[in-house]
Order: sequence, then C-alpha cells, then structure tokens
Amino acid sequence: MTHASAGYLSVWQPRYRIRQLPSCDLAQPLSTVAWSSPGPRRLLIEAARPVVRVPRRPVVAASIMNKDLAYRNQIEMLSESASPLIAELFPAATRGKASAKKIETAGAHFRKQMDALAATIGRCAEPHYIRCIKPNLKKRPADWDAQLVAHQVRYLGIVENVLSPADSCAAILAAAHIVKAGYELGKTKVFSRAPASVFTLEDRRSRALHDVARILQGAYRSFAARRYRIKLREKSMAVFEGLKRRRGSWRLPFLGDYLDAAEAPEVTRMLLKAGEARVYFADRITHVNRNGKAQERILLISDRSVYLLAPTKWRVNVRAAFDELEGISLSTFADGFMVVHVGGGAKGGGAALLLQVQRKAEVVTMLVQEAGASVVCSDTIEFRSKRAGMFETSATETRTITFVESAATAGSAALLDEKSAATGQMRVLVPPVLGSKAELQIGKGGAAPAA
Repeated sequence: MTHASAGYLSVWQPRYRIRQLPSCDLAQPLSTVAWSSPGPRRLLIEAARPVVRVPRRPVVAASIMNKDLAYRNQIEMLSESASPLIAELFPAATRGKASAKKIETAGAHFRKQMDALAATIGRCAEPHYIRCIKPNLKKRPADWDAQLVAHQVRYLGIVENVLSPADSCAAILAAAHIVKAGYELGKTKVFSRAPASVFTLEDRRSRALHDVARILQGAYRSFAARRYRIKLREKSMAVFEGLKRRRGSWRLPFLGDYLDAAEAPEVTRMLLKAGEARVYFADRITHVNRNGKAQERILLISDRSVYLLAPTKWRVNVRAAFDELEGISLSTFADGFMVVHVGGGAKGGGAALLLQVQRKAEVVTMLVQEAGASVVCSDTIEFRSKRAGMFETSATETRTITFVESAATAGSAALLDEKSAATGQMRVLVPPVLGSKAELQIGKGGAAPAA
C-alpha cells in the first residue's frame, strides 16, 4: 500500500510470473503495476491477477518413491549438465559399461509379476484369496458401515468360504427333527445310529429335488418366453418399417395371452379337439359384422389357427387355419383397424375379418411370424364380406373400406362412419393425431426414436 499523491490511495498485490527451468518451476514476483490515475478524491483498487502458488512437498525420499524408467543415454546427458545440482543428482559413477540388456519398462515389470503370481496360484491345490473390504465410502478411520460391509461380504462369496460343512449338516439334521444322540459327526461324513433316519433324509431329498427341478423349469420357461417376446417386438419394427404410421404401440410390451386363456378348460378342450397345444395370443377385440355393427369378441391365435370366440362361454364363431389365411390389409394411418383375408375353406364361409385391435402390432407380427402372412398397407382396402341382411347367409360380396383423415374427428381413436357401415363403401374417419401428427411417419423408418 502506497500513497500516490494527496487524497489518493492505491492498493494492489504483487503479480507472479512462471519461468520454466529444466528440473523445477520458479515463481518470481513483479513489483511493477501498470495503472493510470483516474482523477482526484477516488479510491482506486487494482484487482490483481490470481497469485500462482508453487506447492510445497516433502523432498525426503522423493527419488525413491518416484522411481521411474530412465534410459542410460538420458542419465549420461543429465550427468554432464552445467548445473552443479543436476550433475550431483546424476553422478558420473552411474556411467559404466553399457549393458546389452534392454531396460524393463513399468508395464513389462507389472506383467511379469502377474505371470509369476498366476503361476504360483496354479501350483496351489487350494488357494486362499485375500478380500479387501471397505469399512465406509467416506474414507474415514474408525467409521464402520455395517450395511455396506455385509453387502460386500455377500457378493464376494465370503460367507460360503467361512461356513463350516459340519455346522450345515447339524442344521439340516435338526430341521429333519433328528435328535443329536441319533448321529455322530465325523471329519467328512455323518454316522447315523438309526437306519430310519437315513430313509427319512432320502425321502426329504427326493421331494426337494422335484421342487428344485420345478423351480428351474419355471425360471427357464419364463426366460425363454421373455426372449421370444423381445425378438417378436423387434421384428414388428421391421414389418411396419416405412409402410405405416405409428403412434406409441411400439412401446407396449408383447405378453401374448392377456386373458389367461390357456388356463380356461373350454379353450383346453377346443385346442385338444383341433390337435393344437399352445396359445400365442388372446385378447378382447372389436369385430365389425356384415351389418356394420361392432361386436365384442375374443381373438385367439394358437399354434395352427386363428379363432374368434364369444366373450362369455368361449364359443367358436370363426376358425381359420394358418394355411387358409390369404393376407392382412392395413391402412397407412396409426389406427387399430385391420382386415384378415380368409379363404373359402374356413369356418365362416371365406369372409374376411374386419377387426379393431388395440394391440394391432403384436397381432400382425404374430401372424407374420407363425403363419407367414403377407402385409399390405393402403388407405383403400377391398375385401369379401357376407351380405347384409336379417338372416344368416353364406353368400359373399365385395366391399371397400376407405380411411380418411378428418380434422373434425375428436379424440384419439379412428371411428367407423355409421351411415356407410352397412353399405359397400365403408369410411373410417381418422383424427390427425393418428395421421399427419403421428409420432412415426411413413418413410421415416420403423426404428423407435431415441429416448
């Protein structure tokens, strides 16, 4: 702090400059401060630059703790330095006869030590490993986190190593209600004084093996089912790629049997009668009949056929085998309507099925995967339908269903025009959220956008 003139006061801190030398960094203060006087009766404070502080570290045994690879030519060059300090650090005694052996690097030395350790462990019949347990995550002394330590002991497998087999056998015998006087524990065997105890243990072991087998089978079947559903969901992206708009159905998980139809006795009898054994898909859908009326039905896909069932008694209304399917027609919008074209040999007279399905992507992918059905996307679909009328008839007629985007359509679901439902020219009004404002558009690819 100095007085520049009467009424003026200047305050500053010295600035530092770093000069780099071969072996160290030196900090040199500068006593000159460049500034100009702004005027009378003002207190000027110059904000000095950040002061560079050279860290002070202990130098005792620093060369031993920081030994690193140094080649001979480097040592010879430093020993001939004009600086007495550097020449003293690398004395001339180190310059001897050059060795032809290549100097070992730190990485090579580490690999050599690891190879020696692996060879030593390989020679051991029963190696014992040292496990390092962290008492806490704060790196504080005398701080014991019991929950953290117990977690490490469990996942490192230390509990299994320290458990005594003899204690385990004693616990098993106690659980089997075998008194301690009825057996004797040896070093590697259990000696029973009563033959009935052996038979009791064998019977319990047989029952336990069956239970374990059921648990393993259930776990594997669950894993196989999840893997199949995941692959099916991935394949659905390729089925609709660039052909159809999508909203959010690609996010829905594929579960298949949503109604537990495989557990229903009526479905079991129906599948046994048809020679089928597996239910791939079962869910409630809406079927548009020949008069344009919406009917609630159950869509069931087995390993060989497609069924339309009554929702109350699981009665079969339509059954079409996989080889009788002629294809699937969809619109380019993200609606739930689909037309399943069926041949004349199916139960139903060869009339196509006009369905409105919530899980349309899963149904179409299932039929493509299992039945090999072809998929066509168009906003104008022609299909065969039974003739409208009061009485049931087997005669069919050709109808056309057209999908039109309508801004006046409220909500987020496509609606079948009631006036055109019973005619040969049917219309479906699609809201913009399923058309031009859908999440995935035509030609944008079927891949899900990044989350």
